[in-house]
Amino acid sequence: MFAVLLLLFCLLFLACAAAAAMVFSYKLGCLPENVLQTLLNDRLVAKGSVMGFVTTFFQVFLQKENLDDLVALLTKARVVNRLLDFMPPSKRSLEDFNAHFSAAGLGPLVEWNTRRE
Repeated sequence: MFAVLLLLFCLLFLACAAAAAMVFSYKLGCLPENVLQTLLNDRLVAKGSVMGFVTTFFQVFLQKENLDDLVALLTKARVVNRLLDFMPPSKRSLEDFNAHFSAAGLGPLVEWNTRRE
């Protein structure tokens, strides 16, 4: 029973990431800094929940918009220089960031972040 509830929670969490990405990509007026800043909760980051959320968010957002729009959104949200902070502490390295987001099909984001570093 607990496993089923946990699975449902995870699916709902990822659906929220997709919905948030669509809201931002359609520029419906929601302020990204209010949403993205709240994700930097130490407990959620440590569990890896935030990494899953931002991965889905980036994937869905980049289906509609381009990388420059994503970078502008992250800049507006004041998290563009804190992308590694979304990773759990044990995986908070550029190599882990690159491996995770490359595997998720976000190669352009990885290339941009590598050039920026």
